[in-house]
Amino acid sequence: MALTTPAAGQSFVQGGTIALAATASDTDGTVSRVEFYADGAKLGEDTSAPYSFSWTGATVGSHALSAVAYDNAGASTTSVGVSITVTASVPNVAPTVALTTPAAGQSFVQGGTIALAATASDTDGTVSRVEFYADGAKLGEDTSAPYSFSWTGATVGSHALSAVAYDNAGASTTSVGVSVSVVQSGPGGEQTVALQDGLNGYAGATDAYIYEFHNTVNFGAVQYLQDKATISRFRSLVRFAIFQSEGGPVPNGATITSATLSLYKYGYYDTKYQLRPVLADWVEGEVTWNQSRQGVPWSSPGAIALGTDVAASYDAVGSALWDPGWLAFDVTGGVQAIAGGRTNRGWVFDPVSGNGNTKYFYSREYTANTALRPMLTVRYR
Repeated sequence: MALTTPAAGQSFVQGGTIALAATASDTDGTVSRVEFYADGAKLGEDTSAPYSFSWTGATVGSHALSAVAYDNAGASTTSVGVSITVTASVPNVAPTVALTTPAAGQSFVQGGTIALAATASDTDGTVSRVEFYADGAKLGEDTSAPYSFSWTGATVGSHALSAVAYDNAGASTTSVGVSVSVVQSGPGGEQTVALQDGLNGYAGATDAYIYEFHNTVNFGAVQYLQDKATISRFRSLVRFAIFQSEGGPVPNGATITSATLSLYKYGYYDTKYQLRPVLADWVEGEVTWNQSRQGVPWSSPGAIALGTDVAASYDAVGSALWDPGWLAFDVTGGVQAIAGGRTNRGWVFDPVSGNGNTKYFYSREYTANTALRPMLTVRYR
């Protein structure tokens, strides 16, 4: 007879099942049973071929395994011993998760869409999904990064939002909660619109980046925007049709109470930005480093001429954190200026300080998750 499984020197993790198997035969009779042993103590037996036993509860350390075959006359033979080791199991480390959007204390008008986003990671495995919750009730989930969900139908009142990340071993972690409020909409009250290309019927956004090293190439149809901490290589432009006279949903003459421009940075590195109004007319499918539109050059290549290409003053300042996430600019003053008569040619974001590596943002053409395209949220009455 022979102990065929496990192999000599094999190692197992504590808590698992160790499969034992043996072969046995008898030339002048039959095998009545095969017993399996660990360190001289019987684990169990099998009375019919193929002879096997599943061992659970093995302690950490080395173990000497063997099998003993008995024939129909009571004679027995012991196999050659096999030494194995059992190592301590490593506990699974739960994932980390943070709800990055919306911000704590943010207020929304009933009937709008509330964009939720989270970051999650796992040091000893992978994140299998992130679930989003409001007041303890699951809203939805996302199985791939960047993790996001668009919530509609929120009722008036305060809501506690959170995200739960699960790893590939089933462990979970709940994010720190974020409290937001939803206020009543209606005649005479404030209204909120989230302008995001391809969502809720909106199709009024344009964006592009321009590149010094390819100064005659148009990058208006790619799925990302990019820049460096110096404006001498990349610059990105974005524009939204806001008011009805320019193809947007906000009534002409509306009073703007707040406006936020949000861009999703999907790469790493931190940078502080100034958001400058663009003064020269530009066309998404024609703009390059050298020209704002076909046949019309910028005053200075790269649209850096203050007072002609872009405004000398800026509308907003925003800081992109190191990790991927939303970069938000408070452009209330800029949109109010457009409401007051300033020509809407959008903004260019100029880096002020921070890491010098290239940063990447999703553009309006991004197809994998439309909820991560550039978004302008406007509140008005």
